[in-house]
Parts: sequence; structure tokens; C-alpha cells
Amino acid sequence: AGQEQAVIDWLYRPATPAFAELTSLVEQTTRRKVIPGDALDEYSAHAGTVGIPQNDVEALLHELAHWVMAGPRLRDEDDYGLDESQRGRHLRNLQQEIMCGWLQEDLCKRAEIVRPRSSVDAVDFFSHPWLRAVALSRWRRYVGWQVREAVVEVLRLPGGDVGLWTG
Repeated sequence: AGQEQAVIDWLYRPATPAFAELTSLVEQTTRRKVIPGDALDEYSAHAGTVGIPQNDVEALLHELAHWVMAGPRLRDEDDYGLDESQRGRHLRNLQQEIMCGWLQEDLCKRAEIVRPRSSVDAVDFFSHPWLRAVALSRWRRYVGWQVREAVVEVLRLPGGDVGLWTG
């Protein structure tokens, strides 16, 4: 109960330096409006927006990773085109989640922080090492070097190692 209360308190704090800076970078890069919320389990990526818990830097980084992995054709759709109702999408969705894990792992290592627990841990991205190169290639292809470097620096700011995912 004490840990849960600490997380709830965290949600109502003003934005940490890392969250505020990453919000700006995500909005600039994706052209999606970040909408911080006060619920632990409210994550959304409707066209034009990203809804995540306040100060959940890991979730915001994860949404940026999804935008990158989706590529230009799908990145502006709801949930970056990740629609489970369409035939054949499950495998593509799983691959995208794994590539998000590899990108987040790489960025946290470069920032010299411990990667917060994430939804990518549920899919065990480490067991798919061949997708690491694909993920990093897309990161370099779709995001300019200045933004790539800025993301690493943001993760080093206070709050850069925060993730609220508990699933």
C-alpha cells in the first residue's frame, strides 16, 4: 500500500525535468500532443495525441519508440496502426513491441540509467536479438541526430529513470 501511495503522489507532482523535456521532444518529433493524466493505467495513442500518466518517462519514451517503429505509413494512425482486429496484425504488433524494447534498452544504456520496467518486458524482447538491428536502424533513419542525442540527455535528467508500468 505504501508503494502504491508513493506512485499516486508521484502522479500529482509537477512535471519532472525529464518528463517536461521529453514531452517537448516527443511533441516536436511526432507532431502529437502529449496529454499527461493522473491515472496509473491510462495509456492512449489516438491520432494526433499521446495520453500517458504524468511523469511516466518510460511510457512517453515507449510511445516515441512506437511512432518510430510504425514508420511513415502508419505513424499518424490511432495506436500507430496497431489494430488487433485485422488479420495478420498480431505478429507485426509483437515485432513492433520487441523493437520498442530494444530501442528503449539502447537509449537507457547510452544514458547510463537503469531501464525502468516496461510493457516490453512482458514480451521478452531479449529473446529476439535479430530485431535489435532493425530497431536501431529505424531510429537512425526516422529521427535526426540532434533529437537522438537530446533524448539520451533528457533521460539523464531528474525523473529520467521513472516508469510506472506494473503489469
